[in-house]
Amino acid sequence: MGIADIFAEVLDLQKSYANTDTPAMKRRGILIRDDVCQSLEQILVSIDLGDWSVKGNNGSGRPAIIPFVRVFDPKFSPKPTDGFYVALLFSANGEQIYLSLNQGTNSFKGGAFVGRDPVEIEADTALARGVLRVNSAIETNLIGLLDQPPIMDLAHYEGLAKDYSLGDVLHFKYLKGELPSDQQLEGDLRSLLSALKVIYDNFPNSSTDEALPVSGLSGLAGRVGWDVGRVRDVVDALSDASPQVVLTGPPGTGKTFVARHLAAHVLGVDGQVDDSRIRMVQFHPSYGYENFVEGLQPVAKPGGAFEFQNVAGTIVSLANEVVETGEARVLIIDEMNRANIPRVFGELMYLLEYRDSAISLMHTKSFTLPKDLYIIGTMNTADRSIRSIDLALRRRFDFFEVQPDVEILKSFYKAPGRTNELGEQLFSGFVKLNEELELELDRHFLIGHSFFMVDTFSRNELRRVWDQQVYPLIEEYFFASPDVAQRFQQNKYWPNVEGVE
Repeated sequence: MGIADIFAEVLDLQKSYANTDTPAMKRRGILIRDDVCQSLEQILVSIDLGDWSVKGNNGSGRPAIIPFVRVFDPKFSPKPTDGFYVALLFSANGEQIYLSLNQGTNSFKGGAFVGRDPVEIEADTALARGVLRVNSAIETNLIGLLDQPPIMDLAHYEGLAKDYSLGDVLHFKYLKGELPSDQQLEGDLRSLLSALKVIYDNFPNSSTDEALPVSGLSGLAGRVGWDVGRVRDVVDALSDASPQVVLTGPPGTGKTFVARHLAAHVLGVDGQVDDSRIRMVQFHPSYGYENFVEGLQPVAKPGGAFEFQNVAGTIVSLANEVVETGEARVLIIDEMNRANIPRVFGELMYLLEYRDSAISLMHTKSFTLPKDLYIIGTMNTADRSIRSIDLALRRRFDFFEVQPDVEILKSFYKAPGRTNELGEQLFSGFVKLNEELELELDRHFLIGHSFFMVDTFSRNELRRVWDQQVYPLIEEYFFASPDVAQRFQQNKYWPNVEGVE
């Protein structure tokens, strides 16, 4: 019996739904748990996109109004209440079937199933759709589905059915009179599983006890490795009348990483750090007012002539985009202290503090800095130029320290697909190294955790990181005292792992 025949029988049985174990519901259970699952397993062999599990659900305790069969990776979605998966959903009226990339919409608490917050479900759905939109691996036939809001009519509008619709990322719809062949279902399932793999790559392992929320302050905190209170302080600073902050800290503490995730959060697209509304610029000694604000630049004219015209710089261009689109923008200024900041900002120093005011720029009259233009700067405290930061700038930005954190390092290696072959010794050596650096210098000259964060950290990787990144940085810290730098040796902090495998 082909998959279309099995689907047709399930839909017919939906017309005879009962919340007790009637012969019709018993037969539906056999079809859902056995026949549909076996057919999908055979199709998955042909698809060959990895190891997938298939499980049918006819109801727990009593028949479900909407039976479903899900295809999932147990590492990321061990239960239908966890993570994302592909599901076949049979409508209550027996008129249509949806093959949906969906997510867990309830949880089991206190002996009963409790629905997740609809706002949370919708936020996670929007985030998943955003992740797919910006990923080049998505198959062409899914692009059109992403451009339209997913609307599923399961002919039941309460409880789980309503949540299934909220949790739907995108789907294929099969009407009763137009059920798919095995070949059509294979193609559609292949497309959704490819998209599901993209989501699995962008979301943490939901099978752990500390599954990372994908949105909200808790999701942001988990993503950057901070506690929620600390994240809330920075987000609150970006939400006041002067929405600009600076993240300061030694090299390798993840300042830019945190800045990008903060930017995505304030735009309401948690995790989508490549969103086009986020702009990054890196300051350097030759970066000037004309690059950042505005300036006269030669513009080609017909006939080979040139004409000097006023060209908007980075921040003015972003401000104009906010006004034109009505959408917020975020500017990340990396290595902020490497430029002559008073010269680069010019008159904008005033507008940073008084966003409601207008001021004349060098070539533009009555310019206003929109409140929906957020600015996140990063500063390397090991760069001695930070000591001379203009006091006017310090007054206009909220400063937050980002220090080396062994707990972030530990959390990194708890994630699936990552291996720390040095075990606890990696962490203890990291702590000891920074303790001695702080004694010799101060907290501004430490070694950040990100130097030690790779998918597989081996003895060879330790040697590479020490020789090529960490020790050259220590030599720079002690450029005037090379004899002190010599006291910092790899085997002092990681004994018995100094050899090369």
